[in-house]
Amino acid sequence: MIMATAQEFYTAQEAASRLGVTDARIRQLCAAHENIGKKHGFAWLLTEADLLRIQQLPEFRKKSAS
Repeated sequence: MIMATAQEFYTAQEAASRLGVTDARIRQLCAAHENIGKKHGFAWLLTEADLLRIQQLPEFRKKSAS
C-alpha cells in the first residue's frame, strides 16, 4: 500500500520570515529558478525542500543585521 504524506507549504512571506530575507527576494528567486516553488494563482508556494534549495543558492543573501 502506498501512503501519501501531507506536505507543508509556505507562502513567500512565511519563507522570507524563516530565511531572514524579504518576500520580494523569495519571489525573485522562485521566478529565476524553475525547481524552486510553485506558482498558485498570484502566490508562490514553497516546501521545506525549496527553502533548503534557496539557502544553497550562490546568490542567496540574508539581509544584514544593522
